[in-house]
Amino acid sequence: MGKLLSNQYRYYVIGTNFYKTRCKLPEGNHKRTMQTFYSHDPLAKTAKLAGFKMCWINFSSLEEGTEIKRHVDAYTYMGTLG
Repeated sequence: MGKLLSNQYRYYVIGTNFYKTRCKLPEGNHKRTMQTFYSHDPLAKTAKLAGFKMCWINFSSLEEGTEIKRHVDAYTYMGTLG
């Protein structure tokens, strides 16, 4: 979404993402069930594997040609629950 906003409106977003999340969803008959979801975002997974519960990445400071810069610039699916 941030890439689409940037291309059309020159707008940049500070956002959040997750690697793993759990939430209660309706199951029917006024019951709810606990569901677990995992993000497909490689940056969220890397932060999790590095042991971070929370982190911040200053994308403007990433050096061109590095692996993390290639991941940041590539299209990726991010976890969103709403």
